[in-house]
Amino acid sequence: MHIPAQGSPPMRPVGASPALPTNESLLVQLWGLTRELCTLAATLHPVQRSRFYGTLCAAGLFGALRTALSDASDASQQPDEAAAVARRSLEVLLLLLNHDPCLLRRATLADEADGPSGQRADTRATVGQLVGLLSHADEGILVQVSETLRIILDASTMEPAEQNRFLDYFYGSALSGQLLTNFESLARSSHAAAHTGEASFAHVTRLEVHVDVISSFLGRHGYRSQRLAADPKVWHALSYMLRQPRRSLRSTASRFLRQLLSTQPGCATLLVDHQIVESLLAQLLERNGRPLVNSLVNSTILSLLHLIATDSRLSSLRAHLLRWHRPQLQLIADARVQFVRDMLVGSAAASSLPPSFGGEENRPPASPLKESASCCSEGHQQGAPGSHPQLPLHPSPVGLPPPPGISGGVPLMPRRAAASLPTYDLP
Repeated sequence: MHIPAQGSPPMRPVGASPALPTNESLLVQLWGLTRELCTLAATLHPVQRSRFYGTLCAAGLFGALRTALSDASDASQQPDEAAAVARRSLEVLLLLLNHDPCLLRRATLADEADGPSGQRADTRATVGQLVGLLSHADEGILVQVSETLRIILDASTMEPAEQNRFLDYFYGSALSGQLLTNFESLARSSHAAAHTGEASFAHVTRLEVHVDVISSFLGRHGYRSQRLAADPKVWHALSYMLRQPRRSLRSTASRFLRQLLSTQPGCATLLVDHQIVESLLAQLLERNGRPLVNSLVNSTILSLLHLIATDSRLSSLRAHLLRWHRPQLQLIADARVQFVRDMLVGSAAASSLPPSFGGEENRPPASPLKESASCCSEGHQQGAPGSHPQLPLHPSPVGLPPPPGISGGVPLMPRRAAASLPTYDLP
């Protein structure tokens, strides 16, 4: 018998089996099996993979997803088991969407002939549950739901026939309103909890996934994203986030504002209406009036100010900053922020010039009629006193004789001027 040396690890008994996995419910195991099947299907030929997912959808996959996600949002269910089922089912849904997101969109836009128990009702309920799960307490579920919604609403993967119909359904069925309402309520509750000392990391994660989903819509859904960007609920939530003690949320709000202004510059006036500018400058000057440009949140805000200072579409917002917040901008410029210094110097140079010396770049282009009139007046001044204005010459084409009665280089006289000249009879 072999005896291990002193200090060596104990030997594994012969014939010992590995430890059994933790006990899981049958529902969790079934979703795990479905996930493994979908993972193996990724290696199939595209035609065979399409047949696999078509068969899976026809077998009632969307109805099973509807049940699994409803259990996760139901408080009466066991939280651990319901969360495990939701995570496994969302993994299956993500594998389906990575194969072809049009499968879910087509089922959502199907005719009502299928009845309330068909795929149309199941998929519409599933999309609504995904919007509601953005406020879930489980961080893993939040990340999965955020990625799922971004894939479903990605306009670049939509077919032309379904793009307008699906977006009209999402924005017209109160789902977008529910998303913005949840965003505003989360920002308000997180702001109140932060000041009472009850804020948690779950508040931060929920707000960040809402910002990620909403930012994926900006500039990609046409006029619908413009309405979403101008919604007061978005701006109320941003104002709450910028007044948060937690700096990560202020940085997230600043990044979202930069993306919003770069894609929707018409919303620049809303920064003034909701006092967003004051919150941004207060963050930069929060410590005895000295800007801390070396922190992450301050760098994000300075990136936003750089966009305002350089983008010609944001000239009204830039003028508001220079008029009402010049002392704060001067403090930021004193901290060696070059673009703020250039903005102040440029506005001071423009204001010091008289109105008649606005610079050649600020003058409107002169019309061709004015230029020809100025040429005629200059020719009149250069001629002898009492002489007629010099009219423009009409040169003859090269190689051709001048018209009858006109010699080359002689100005063309108008008919009225020729009729008014006196005539003399020659002897």
